[in-house]
Amino acid sequence: MAQIKLFLTVGCTTIARTTSNFVPQIPVITLLSDLGTNHPAISNAKVMLTKHLADTMVVDVSHRITTYNLQQAAYLSQSAYQHFPVGSIHLLLVDVLSGERHRMLLCKVSDHYFLAPDNGVLSLAFGRQPNEVWLCREFSGTVSIAQWIGYANQVISVIHEDRDLNNYFSRFLIKEVAQIMMQKPIGARLDCTVLHIDRYGNIVIDFTKDRFDELIGDGPFSIKLPREEEITKVSDHYNDVPTGDLLCRFNSIGLLEIAINHGSATSAFEFDIATDKGINYSVITINF
Repeated sequence: MAQIKLFLTVGCTTIARTTSNFVPQIPVITLLSDLGTNHPAISNAKVMLTKHLADTMVVDVSHRITTYNLQQAAYLSQSAYQHFPVGSIHLLLVDVLSGERHRMLLCKVSDHYFLAPDNGVLSLAFGRQPNEVWLCREFSGTVSIAQWIGYANQVISVIHEDRDLNNYFSRFLIKEVAQIMMQKPIGARLDCTVLHIDRYGNIVIDFTKDRFDELIGDGPFSIKLPREEEITKVSDHYNDVPTGDLLCRFNSIGLLEIAINHGSATSAFEFDIATDKGINYSVITINF
């Protein structure tokens, strides 16, 4: 009996489904960078990837990461990768030429693969010390984006051919872990770090729903903002408050977001992000 395949479209990815399996039909590679939309390296990277890796879908996550902002890159990577098929490969081209030693690392998280420079972005995205990390290449001297992408092609080929990664790359322990401000309550006060400001002016901070339930639960709280503004209630949706009113809500990955319904919280409070070595140090305080 001939086997019948059903082809479905999920987002931009075609999926083949049979009676016995459900796997991606087309390998997916995503690109996230701080190169901007006008940098020729983006189009060059796509040409190189599709030229050497036939039948591969290359998807842009964003190329508008603030220059060298590792924390923003980590947040967007963490937010996006779960929406792609298992086995997808994600290139994090942020501050690629950082430091004196230019290393290319491969990290495996939840059956997704991440290729990134050794600059701390992986630790920021997936915890203090990701478990499955390999050193793919340590470049001697200067290296260009094109050279980095060229070697990434070779690594991706190894992954696509389902080879044992340990036979090609050495396990690696990330020693220089990027440091961020920790959520340590001072009495009944918690200082939270700003992770990201989106194009609507919404402010995302590093305070999760689980952490909120642990520290505050059903108790009272107050988020203090400039101009003596404060938020004392968590909303489910933007439209829970009138147009122009302030609110906070937990976003799709469970991080607290401060917003104005049909407005910009960033503009309203003239908010800016202070950074040092790619890490944000702007703080929003929660009292409880």
